Amino acid sequence: MNRIEIQKWLLRWLHGQGLETDATTRSEVVVTVGDGKITWTCRIICENAPATVHYLSRLPGRLPESLVANMAIRLLDLNRQIRFGQFSLDSQRRTITFRLTQQITKDAPLDIQFCNAMTLSHRIMTTHGQILLLFLDSITSNSVHKLNLIEQTPPLHEYENN
Repeated sequence: MNRIEIQKWLLRWLHGQGLETDATTRSEVVVTVGDGKITWTCRIICENAPATVHYLSRLPGRLPESLVANMAIRLLDLNRQIRFGQFSLDSQRRTITFRLTQQITKDAPLDIQFCNAMTLSHRIMTTHGQILLLFLDSITSNSVHKLNLIEQTPPLHEYENN
């Protein structure tokens, strides 16, 4: 299965879940979930050989320059604790992104594979992203880090396949 076929299936599944999408390129989809005021955005990239889908979610705001080194160490520790995906730090832009990579298999229906990956990405971003935001809030008074990720994201059941 090539990336265009995967993206078509993905878009069909996302629209079936009532999710707002923006197909920005032939291999990339942006999903925005929320009430318009507070949102969770997931950038989804489809690739060929092997058939792979990447789910990327960025934490809101930027790190203060003084915290970049400390956060890099904390992310290494955090990545050892999660089984799937990883948090990464862009030290130049001072942003934190969670990436979940999924290899598409012929052994399971695509809608179930998409549902599992979106749910897992959402769950990790909600729980661990919230911890990172609380950590940032505890060491800085910058209001951009006081966003509550739990309020930004819908309940997990909204991703479940009906």
